Parts: sequence; C-alpha cells; structure tokens
Amino acid sequence: ALPLPMGDDPTAPTVEAIVPGIDFANHSCGAPNARWEVRGVVRGAPDPSDPSGSGPRVELLGEFGATPAPGEEVVISYGDKTNEELLFVHGFADRDNPHDALVLQPPWVIDEFGEGGDLN
Repeated sequence: ALPLPMGDDPTAPTVEAIVPGIDFANHSCGAPNARWEVRGVVRGAPDPSDPSGSGPRVELLGEFGATPAPGEEVVISYGDKTNEELLFVHGFADRDNPHDALVLQPPWVIDEFGEGGDLN
C-alpha cells in the first residue's frame, strides 16, 4: 500500500492504496531511484487540459540524477516509515532504516497510565 494523494494540495491527507504495477517496485529508505505520480487529474476529476490525452493515470518516473542503469533494480520510497509500520503494512523491515524508532514503556508508566502510557 502506498500513500495516494487525495487532492492537489501536497499537505492534504492521503489514503493507503495498492497501485497496480507500481506496487512491484521495492522500497528504499535511503536512495530511491524512481518515484510515482498521479497525472491527468485536477481536484479529483480528469484534467481536460492534459496534453497527453491519456486521462487519469499513475506514472513511474526516474529520479533526477539517480536513474537506474540497465539491469539495476527500480526502487521507490514507500514513505518515511518506521520498521514497525513497514513490517505491519508491507511485510518487511529495513536493516538500515533511518526512520526507525524504538519505543520503550517502563512498567511504572503502564501501572500509572494504563496500556499505551498516554501521559497527557
């Protein structure tokens, strides 16, 4: 599942979706050599001014300066996710994940605030 934008605003919420074809690309936390974009859509509807005339589509694009060489694996970023999220959602963990975190809850937090340890 990849974060699919819900509008033109880059700060707008996303929805996790399986994107046929793109979901075959593996994940790289450090140096993806490709990315995907939704094209031919404006505010959730087909873009009448789209010069390709192809209608709404998802395109796989090479990253500037990192285009894969012939025979090299195409890798994209699934987002800045911890290994916990990668494992739960995608079924793998990345040994060199810079976004990984380890959350420890000492017993006194659980005793005082309950499971989840909400200190607020």
